[in-house]
Amino acid sequence: HSFGGIIAVNYTKKYPQHTKGIILANVTLHFLNNESIKEQIEYGNSFLQTENKTVSKDSLSSELSKISSLLRKKRIGYKFL
Repeated sequence: HSFGGIIAVNYTKKYPQHTKGIILANVTLHFLNNESIKEQIEYGNSFLQTENKTVSKDSLSSELSKISSLLRKKRIGYKFL
């Protein structure tokens, strides 16, 4: 579940001889790429009821951090997790 997907996939890639297969359900496979960060920003904005705007590639991390902070201030940061 969740971050366990990253661990399971990387374990399988590193030790294929010890893995017959994997079943993944409700997992995160990666989260440190621009597309994933954009999705997280959109998701956060939906909780804030804020319109999505175009964010430059260089500003994605700071925008995500700002949204996360705003959600915590509204005491709904747990929904973002």
